[in-house]
Amino acid sequence: MPLSVNFIDPLVEKSLAVLTPNVFEHLIVRRPWHFLSNREHFSIFQSYWSAYENAFERGDDILEGTDRKRG
Repeated sequence: MPLSVNFIDPLVEKSLAVLTPNVFEHLIVRRPWHFLSNREHFSIFQSYWSAYENAFERGDDILEGTDRKRG
């Protein structure tokens, strides 16, 4: 299931992550969501945060590789 993750102040101890499943049907009811606190769920929060950071670090490498191929 696709998932949206929003981080609130991810570099501080009191940071939060909000996880929201993305469904393909438009629902009239409110979507479910879950809070992950860095303080209370440290290992899970850090797992999501490091995956997010890693995706952006790899994205820079991909863009640099694309620019070299064009140039």
